Amino acid sequence: MKYTVRLDLFEGPLDLLLFLIRKDEIDIYDIPVAEITQQYMDYITTMEELDVELAADYFVMASDLLKIKSELLLPRQKTDEGEEYDPRTILVGQLLEYQRFKEASEKLHELADARSDEFNRIISNICEGAPVDRLEVTMDTYDLLIAFQDVLQRYRHLQPTEIERESINVGERANEIEQVLSKTQGEMQLTQIVEFFLEIKGLFKMELIVTLLAILELVKRGSVRAKQQETFSPIWIKLT
Repeated sequence: MKYTVRLDLFEGPLDLLLFLIRKDEIDIYDIPVAEITQQYMDYITTMEELDVELAADYFVMASDLLKIKSELLLPRQKTDEGEEYDPRTILVGQLLEYQRFKEASEKLHELADARSDEFNRIISNICEGAPVDRLEVTMDTYDLLIAFQDVLQRYRHLQPTEIERESINVGERANEIEQVLSKTQGEMQLTQIVEFFLEIKGLFKMELIVTLLAILELVKRGSVRAKQQETFSPIWIKLT
């Protein structure tokens, strides 16, 4: 039994690359190709483990990165002007152009958010007497995927099982997760959610995959948030 789903976590391979560069505060004109390629391949590996369907563009970019990485190990060729040719030149140009469009899009989102500030201030005044929540670090999609990779490694011993059982639906599992969270003060650790469903549904790899996909879907549509109190601390999934 194979469940394949497409989640638009990034707008494309350039969006993912730009995210990795921003995340590590890398100079876009001097990209450490080996490091970025490894992080990019980690992302693809994790998504394949989750049986998430990736667009062909992601694999084309992966091959381009590996090609650039190999070219950097070879003696540099000379351009017509006598300068050494940098294999990263075309990629840097693509990233700079994409970044300009990305920043323009973000500006438009900021303008839209600014219009809702007045309403948010009203809500803040109403909730002024509410207790202050604990300090939290918001996790981005890439961090969550890497955390999922750790969970998959932890349960790697689970093997596909050829038995007759109910079909597993990501949408239904997402609803079940929301119900479980609503009964536990609105939040649980990621590993607790996974272990809960493995315990009541059975130790099957498909149960693990669908549960992780359901959490991704809930994060994507804003129904839950992934939080940490500090780096490397347990990941909490919290109802919004």
